[in-house]
Amino acid sequence: MLTRFGRFISGKNFTRLFLTLYALVAVFSAYETAASLSLLAGKNLYIAVYAVFLLISVAVVTKKALSAVWNNRVYRRIVSFLSCWFIYYLSVLFLWEVLCLIFAPSDMIRAIGAVASAGLGALVVLLGHINTRLIRVKRYDIRLGKGNRSCNIALISDIHLGIFVGEKHIAKTVRRLNSLSPDVVVIAGDIFDVDRSLMSDAETLGRISRQFRRIKAREGVYAVAGNHDPGVTDPDFVRFLGESGIELLDNGSRELSDVVLVGRTDGGNNLRRSCGEIIPQSRDKPVVVLDHDPQGIDEAVENGASLVLCGHTHRGQLFPVNLFTKWANGRRHFYGHEQYGNAHSIITSGIGFFELPVRIGTDNEISDIHLTI
Repeated sequence: MLTRFGRFISGKNFTRLFLTLYALVAVFSAYETAASLSLLAGKNLYIAVYAVFLLISVAVVTKKALSAVWNNRVYRRIVSFLSCWFIYYLSVLFLWEVLCLIFAPSDMIRAIGAVASAGLGALVVLLGHINTRLIRVKRYDIRLGKGNRSCNIALISDIHLGIFVGEKHIAKTVRRLNSLSPDVVVIAGDIFDVDRSLMSDAETLGRISRQFRRIKAREGVYAVAGNHDPGVTDPDFVRFLGESGIELLDNGSRELSDVVLVGRTDGGNNLRRSCGEIIPQSRDKPVVVLDHDPQGIDEAVENGASLVLCGHTHRGQLFPVNLFTKWANGRRHFYGHEQYGNAHSIITSGIGFFELPVRIGTDNEISDIHLTI
């Protein structure tokens, strides 16, 4: 289950509190920025700065609602970058103001620091965006039995195909996957982003499918649906998976050479069955459960899973959101490897990114899991 804090941030009260704090910080930052620029330029720039801040704030807050009626990719990309810059500009400026309260520099130094905060915020976003183009491999060695058989599972998750993640990123991911020589590749949900306009672009989807087809895994490629994916019966989704050579485990299981692979569908857009219904009770191989949301780990372990593979959290994707995400999910349901008696879980940070086109303090990763059975 989510922590108490996690339940709080999922509710309406948190949204109201966040918007209130956001408005207060934005107004304060607009005033400080206007005062600093006016001092440095030697003329009154308050109205111009207030207008710019208002425009950015409205664009950021209304992005989701406006995109629903005007799904312009260029607009969404611009506002996504502006959102990132605004977050880090406001954060750096706030820290600068705290330092100014402590050390009381001259008005000119204070103004220069305030303006420099905008540049530093832009630099952080640039470096964070560059980091989204990198893919790292995180290796795990796990013993599930006393034998000497081995099984190499490559886990990816949260691709979020959409306005930022496309054919080039998938091609790079496939090259890294193949370099690991996996026995099986599993995708723990959220193949598509919340914006599913890509689903109607048959040409682009065809090119992406051809990249997925290049995955070399002896026992195939399997996936489960995440909370942002279309319905499991959506014809475009089904067609894309088929053309990509990806088998969807919709609350079902497949017996592989060394493990039983069970896929549990996320309940965000689809029917989600209990682990007791889908985990085979009669088995002589370890059960590996693929589930998008880590909140299902405990139930899977209680029903006999030896290993549970998840995504969803993105490891918070960017600082300081990763701190709040860890607090909301709890340490054991946030990221990395955990052990539950003889059972194990691995939560990956994902191979793509959601909405904001940056990775700051986290990485895109492939989990390279070496099982000894």
